[in-house]
Amino acid sequence: MILVATMVTSSYAQGREWRGDSHRDDSRFERSLTYKQKMTISQISRESYQASKPLKAKLQKLEARHQSLIHKNRPNPKKINANIREMEQIKDRLARIEKKSRMNILSILSKRQQQLYLEYERRHNQPIGPNKRHERKAGFLVFGY
Repeated sequence: MILVATMVTSSYAQGREWRGDSHRDDSRFERSLTYKQKMTISQISRESYQASKPLKAKLQKLEARHQSLIHKNRPNPKKINANIREMEQIKDRLARIEKKSRMNILSILSKRQQQLYLEYERRHNQPIGPNKRHERKAGFLVFGY
């Protein structure tokens, strides 16, 4: 307890904000990049964002439609299943875009930078709570197996 308080006060005394372990990993990865690599990664991320933005908007509309289809007085199983299939197709396309950008980023990094990037991803892609992603997927109702 005293050690942490000393670290925090010494960081503040030096004009920095103490951010913990994850910040150190971020900066290690970012420090290992050259200017050209940073610009290339920025461009890859921008292209990925632009490609996925309309798909995410469409997916959001389909999820809202899915809720309205389920909560009708007489749900139509065919419409619900068709909507689910369309949502799965969009999710598949989004996953492909994400994987393509990830592979493009990894292709411009050295072996050591790839290790740092994978550590960085592992820290930032942890779910906030237990099984939050699984709880969302369980919300779908599928009729007529």
